Amino acid sequence: MGRFFACAGLGTFLTFAASILAIFAQISQINSNIVPRNIRMVTVNTAGVGQALGVGNAIYGSGARNAANTGLRPSYQWGLWAYCEAQTEGGVRDACSGTSWAHTFQPVPAILFDVPAAEQQAVSNLLGNGTFTASDYLGRFSKGAFYVLFIGAVLGGLPLITGFLAHRFAFLVAAILTLLAFLCEAVGCIIWTIIIHKSKSAVNGLNAGITVSYGNALWIYWASTGCLLFAILPYIFGCIAGRDSYSRYY
Repeated sequence: MGRFFACAGLGTFLTFAASILAIFAQISQINSNIVPRNIRMVTVNTAGVGQALGVGNAIYGSGARNAANTGLRPSYQWGLWAYCEAQTEGGVRDACSGTSWAHTFQPVPAILFDVPAAEQQAVSNLLGNGTFTASDYLGRFSKGAFYVLFIGAVLGGLPLITGFLAHRFAFLVAAILTLLAFLCEAVGCIIWTIIIHKSKSAVNGLNAGITVSYGNALWIYWASTGCLLFAILPYIFGCIAGRDSYSRYY
């Protein structure tokens, strides 16, 4: 029975860790509080746009965003439910988009909304026609990634319930749920990694004063995915050990 509970306990611990990590990644950028604002899936830094256009700081704005064309912000950071803008990465937010289900990563519309009207065409020309400006493509795939990551987070929490039943069939169910959660989170992380990589490659070499970088929430989600992967075998071994222990009574 010792093997039974040891394996089960390891699997439960790993799925618990995966769930906590997924929760932290999910709350990225949902508001301006100190924890959410320092967690992001992707950062778009626009601090060099003014220099690239030759207009200096005239293109930038600060403070609350109450209308369009109030000025570009130097940092735009996307989470899974919203994006926020600030003067510095991780700094106090000027504004956030407001949380929404299946929020999409579409940086160009967000940037152009803030750019002063007189400079919008110049900024559009500066960005070119690569993946970074393909809003439909980025929106479609980031929305799809949201769904599988959310489903994975939910599935990853269910083994915590079945695992406490302390029965070999419960651990078999936990192993199956953990496998499904792993597959969902892996797919979501791969999609996000690809779209960030493509956006980064498309804009970082344009001399447009904009850089794209991976956010820590992506690595947090990859860590959650790893925990789920390593939790599968302990649940399976717990099921096998439990079968050996129970077989003596039948």
